[in-house]
Parts: sequence; C-alpha cells; structure tokens
Amino acid sequence: MNKKIIDALNWRYASKSFDHTKKIQEQDWDTIEESIRLTASSYGLQPWKFIVVTNDKMKVDLEAMSYNQKQVSTCSHFILMTAMKSMDETYIDSYINDIAETRDIEVESLEGYKKVMMSTIGSMPDEKAEVWAKNQCYIAMGQALSTAALIGVDACPMEGIVKPEFDKYFELEDTNYTSCMAIAFGYRSPEDKTQFAKKVRFTSEEMFTYRG
Repeated sequence: MNKKIIDALNWRYASKSFDHTKKIQEQDWDTIEESIRLTASSYGLQPWKFIVVTNDKMKVDLEAMSYNQKQVSTCSHFILMTAMKSMDETYIDSYINDIAETRDIEVESLEGYKKVMMSTIGSMPDEKAEVWAKNQCYIAMGQALSTAALIGVDACPMEGIVKPEFDKYFELEDTNYTSCMAIAFGYRSPEDKTQFAKKVRFTSEEMFTYRG
C-alpha cells in the first residue's frame, strides 16, 4: 500500500471554511488544472467546460447563489463545472479530427469509432445526453479532489448551488453548457472544526466482494 497516497486521502476532507488570506501558488494551481484536463471521460469526449473564479467580489456574489456557504467566498480558487446540454455530430466530428491530428492518422481510419459514438452518445435525446455529461463531470471532480490532497491543497466539492442563477450569472443560458457542480479550493481555516472529525467509511470487508 502506498502510504503517501493513503495519508493524503485521510488528510483530505470537505473543508467548510478556508483561510481567505492564503492563496494557492501558481505552480500548485497549474498541477490541479492539468490534472482536471487529463481526466478520463466516456469515449474521451470531454463534455464539459470549467469556469475558474479568483475575484473576491465575484466569489461573494456566488456565495449568495450557493445557499450562503462561506467556503465559496473564503476559498482561493472556485471552479464551476459545466456540462454539455446536447451532443451532436458536429462536436463528434471535431473530436475525431482532433484524434487524427494528435495521433497523426487518417480521419477515415476512425470512421468505425465515430459510428459507435453516434449510435450511443450522439443518438441520445438532449435530456439524457445532459445527464450523461453531468455524470462525466463527477469523474473530473474526483480527480481534482485527489490531486489537491496529494499536493496539500484543501477542497470542498459542492452540489449545493442554485444552477439557474449560476447559468444566468455566467451567461450560459444561450450556450450548450449548463452549471453542474462546483469545487472550492484553498487552505483550511483553523476555526473549521470539521477538520478534526474522524473520517467515517465502511470497512473494506463491507465494501468489497471478491470473486474468482
């Protein structure tokens, strides 16, 4: 067992209040950002965009749209995770072209892969595609939380946001993206008593079943 990883995950908790005087160093933020960029997604389609907020006044505005949770205004960096509302052939073609260019292969060689994506994701009704895209965002959230813990940055995952208000604030209403969830990053406040609570998880025996 890798003690460094397990210790970092035991140290991590959902911070309820940050020390607003402490800001994340650029090199650490770059690590978190790159980790999110490298997140796995179904078919590699990356149906998301992320809005990063560091402006203090904006964070105060957003706190009011987040049920007045103070971690929004006290954090160093706040990420709004947005998911695609629909997935069409134009987007899939763009992704196919990106694969071909990145790997220096012919677009035609990816025709079968495109057909698979079109028959599954591309054929979904918009409502179902949006749910699928939001589920992909959870993968990015998990990766971001783990990465932050490994470099000693605190974080708080947040589903408790008023999504229509966020959509209006960031002018997403007429785009193909909608607010999904958020993460506040920073350094825990000494006054946040939650950090001293023992982590509660099921045992491995309760959680895992082995076969074969």
